[in-house]
Amino acid sequence: MPPPTTTFPPLDPLVLTIDRAASLRQATADIEALWGPGPLVATPLRTHLEQLRRFDLPAALEMFHPSRRDTCYLSLIRLDDDAAVVGDGRGGTQRVGARELDQLWTRQATLMWRDSTGAAGKDAARAGQFARESLGRLGFLSAGGDLAAAVARFQRDAKLAPDGVVGQRTLLALYSLGPHDGPRLSGGPS
Repeated sequence: MPPPTTTFPPLDPLVLTIDRAASLRQATADIEALWGPGPLVATPLRTHLEQLRRFDLPAALEMFHPSRRDTCYLSLIRLDDDAAVVGDGRGGTQRVGARELDQLWTRQATLMWRDSTGAAGKDAARAGQFARESLGRLGFLSAGGDLAAAVARFQRDAKLAPDGVVGQRTLLALYSLGPHDGPRLSGGPS
């Protein structure tokens, strides 16, 4: 006997009815509320659900429906195998099917996270130091080791392009694997 399938309310009515500008403000507010007071870094990426699962951080997703002329935004708060919890654009939440969410998502996401190290800024030295410390903690880099080679090994393991450069995706992946006091898409411990 096959396992019962879970049914979710349709996402279409939500994506069709929320205002573009208001939904972006609400998605941002939803994520800021999860983190609590303090500045956040907003990192826009073109990505996919599997990578969002690996980053394990809340994100604002740009949504599209063929019956709309423009896009709108939902906050992605939780994500598991077959379901997601999204902000409904009005201050509430809704549990939706991950498959339907994936079908209506443009692949544009803005991940919001607290960068206490300053690594996400334009300071390459800070990003390099954060990467060096994180890669050492994760076992990819020994003292005095080649940072670019360690970054490339980490990137391969994290299913990122292994270019050896500490870019935004690499910073996000390192950050998400480290200890931080913030929300996780998986709902697990920070």
